[in-house]
Amino acid sequence: MTMADKGYQLASAALGELATERIKSGHLYNGDIGLARWRSALAKALNGDVLSTICVFGSSSVVGQGAGGGGEAGQLTYGKNKLEKSFVGRLRSEIAKQAGDVGSGIIPHWYTWWYSFSGSWLDSGVGGMMNIPSKRGEAVGATCTVTFTGTSFSWIGIESAEGGKFTMSIDGATPQEFNTLGSSEAVKEYKWAGTLSNGPHTAVITVTELVAGKDRSGVALIGVMYGGPSATGVRVHQIGYAGGKTDQIATNRAIYKPTTMDFWKPNLSIICFSSNDYSGQTALATFRTQTQTAITQAKQFGDVLLVPVGITAPDKAIPITEYSKIYKELALLNDCAFYDTYARYRDSFTFAKDTLKFVASDSTHMNDYGHQDLASALYNAIMHG
Repeated sequence: MTMADKGYQLASAALGELATERIKSGHLYNGDIGLARWRSALAKALNGDVLSTICVFGSSSVVGQGAGGGGEAGQLTYGKNKLEKSFVGRLRSEIAKQAGDVGSGIIPHWYTWWYSFSGSWLDSGVGGMMNIPSKRGEAVGATCTVTFTGTSFSWIGIESAEGGKFTMSIDGATPQEFNTLGSSEAVKEYKWAGTLSNGPHTAVITVTELVAGKDRSGVALIGVMYGGPSATGVRVHQIGYAGGKTDQIATNRAIYKPTTMDFWKPNLSIICFSSNDYSGQTALATFRTQTQTAITQAKQFGDVLLVPVGITAPDKAIPITEYSKIYKELALLNDCAFYDTYARYRDSFTFAKDTLKFVASDSTHMNDYGHQDLASALYNAIMHG
């Protein structure tokens, strides 16, 4: 290779780096292009005209599982606070200060600390979300109890030929009846009719009727939502499952796709996988294909922000930063935004854990400090980026 050839290669590399830097703002890449539609939806929401939607897809890092109570030591259990204490919950709270409190996003049935079941409730092949089956009440008299603080309440379930009827009663009021029987499978919102004071409430859902002659008739539950005092603003859905990997959002199985993404039609999808793909050493080609599938699905409705989440000790053959690089590549190829979380931590687990104090004692999950830091970073990226 001649010196001229080497000089050309160096010049090309420098130009490529310059081009990348031109679309970088801090640790956010491609924000101007990748978040353009989201900025429009946000402007309408802040103007009080619409309710815009953010869906955050991920694993236990999204849910907040494993986070210690603000320090390096201890593995405190958040319980119900996971809806508020994870970085998604903290992001929701910060947005609410500016855009208004619209209440919770979806609270999936696998957030077991929110639900109390009695009677026969089983995993069902009818409907599901994130590759997790719906939970179906399959006996008359079976109940599901949820306590919440808000101004409205909804049951997100599946209408199907194997459905049934249920009643909903809040704070002991006269039960309202709903019917989940339908000709085909469809996700539906069954909403309590009437307003509630912005205070604590208890909702009791009771299965009242099944379909005669159907072996597995029942009332299928995906999750619940409660509303806040604002009718317009930004609703943030925390859609995560412990152990989840990219294949959970990229699945082509028809019974999971509608509830995972299509039902919400998110103005912004924040895709936050990588740590479990790293732990399981998902082949990089597979990770790339599955992430591309998820991007394609999400861009039908709005913008996409790719955010690698999970601060894990580097002990595998494929470094976790390789998965992050694929996010960055796909963001640039698909006009998406990419937030370089690991660069924020200098691509160093030791720096994140020992210097910043962002890692819980299991050396896998973020603690309170880490969740707050990531919430602040994402808030700045999507609200001001």
